[in-house]
Amino acid sequence: RLQAKSVMRSLVEREWRRYFSSAIYVTNTLAGEVLMVLLAVAVPVVGKESVDRIIGIPGVVDRALPILLGALAVMMPLTACSISMEGKQWWMMQTLPIRRRDIIWSKVILQLLVALPFYLVSEAVLLGALGPGWADALSLLVVPWAYILFGARVGIAINEKLPVFNWDSEVRVVKQSSSTVTMLAVMAAAVVPVVILFVAPDFPVYGVHGAVVAVLAGATLLMEACGRNA
Repeated sequence: RLQAKSVMRSLVEREWRRYFSSAIYVTNTLAGEVLMVLLAVAVPVVGKESVDRIIGIPGVVDRALPILLGALAVMMPLTACSISMEGKQWWMMQTLPIRRRDIIWSKVILQLLVALPFYLVSEAVLLGALGPGWADALSLLVVPWAYILFGARVGIAINEKLPVFNWDSEVRVVKQSSSTVTMLAVMAAAVVPVVILFVAPDFPVYGVHGAVVAVLAGATLLMEACGRNA
């Protein structure tokens, strides 16, 4: 029986099969999402003070928990090497009557789909255990997802600039320079607001969280605009 599917759905399903067919790819790029869930579980189980001691920064959970969750989730996004994973088949994709933007976004959507269950579990644990007010709840919901979307898009943008197509081992692809650069970009996007929160303790926490969301959203839109014009 013939079935018709949209171009985007077909591309996402293709990315899904490719991703879960590689154990090295999955285990290296899911580490951040797993750490996100572990952090969310640790906060109500062992307490904020214990987590602060583990991280080594007193009071970091109270002031920067949403930032930590988001940064961990895309510490190593799968998009950081998704183009390189195409290998010598990448040129074949360019010959198909498919918009380059659709190919790129199929990889971004896969990252969002993979991160979504871990995000939902983390949010459910924290919202249920901590019972935060509306402002804290909004920060817990919006800030991590802004990081997830930013990480997915910055990963693909960096991999477009630093692809590795001539490879013999998937380990080389996962450990390539674009993955390292993406990790550094995500770390910078997390370290800067955390430093601001502690250097200027009188500055409203929600103001920093709101600024983080605005900057990450703006950077994501800028990368999308540049990719559309490329």
